[in-house]
Amino acid sequence: MSSSRSNFFGIFGMWYRALAVPFPQLPCSLVSRSVASRAGVSTDGTIQTTSRPSIRRRSEAVAAMRPHSHCIPYYVQCRVTAGFTMIELMIGLTVAALLFMMSAPSFSDFMRNSEIRSTTESIINGLRVARSEAANRNEPVRFTLAGGGSPSWSINQVSDNSLIQNFSKQEGGANISVSIQPPGASAITFNGLGRIIPAAGMGQPNLQQLDISSVLAASARPLRIYVDDGHGLHACDPSPVLAALAPRDARAC
Repeated sequence: MSSSRSNFFGIFGMWYRALAVPFPQLPCSLVSRSVASRAGVSTDGTIQTTSRPSIRRRSEAVAAMRPHSHCIPYYVQCRVTAGFTMIELMIGLTVAALLFMMSAPSFSDFMRNSEIRSTTESIINGLRVARSEAANRNEPVRFTLAGGGSPSWSINQVSDNSLIQNFSKQEGGANISVSIQPPGASAITFNGLGRIIPAAGMGQPNLQQLDISSVLAASARPLRIYVDDGHGLHACDPSPVLAALAPRDARAC
């Protein structure tokens, strides 16, 4: 029995020396406790707050732990060496700046397109309000654009020119330009049935087509509003790419 035990310890000693393990006279548990205590870290992975070492002492302890890292639990090593370097921080900031520069043009176009859509919806809603108010009052109601490319508009009752509703470009269309067809037109009038009164009866041309575009971004997608008996009252996209699609895209003019 003694000979078999001596043979076992002899083989274990040869294997132990072959691995060149430091501290051959101390078990890893003792090395872990002694080295971790120098770093201010307990073997269960928590920081010792009673005797917190200075920065210099902690750096010395970490340096002392490196040759014996195989004897220290992994979570203890992570708690001691956690953090990132200045180089990693600079790389992260550089990548973030590049991503921001790449997304800035797309974000600008998105904002301009949103402004065009909101202004178009405002004009469409104003025309619908004018038509419905004319039918409700059973009197002619006029929708008038401010002119000069401004998207501002107002709705007035024709009989006494009383204001019903208005919209200012400062509410959402400060960077929008409106082109009017035919030239010289600025208003359209609805009768008591909600229909368009012909231009001959009003003494001035009626609004028929409005093109809404951005004055800041030429790449933004313009929209068009039709308001006549032929097209009715609706908005569409004047892009020739959509018009050439087959089957026809519902957004195309």
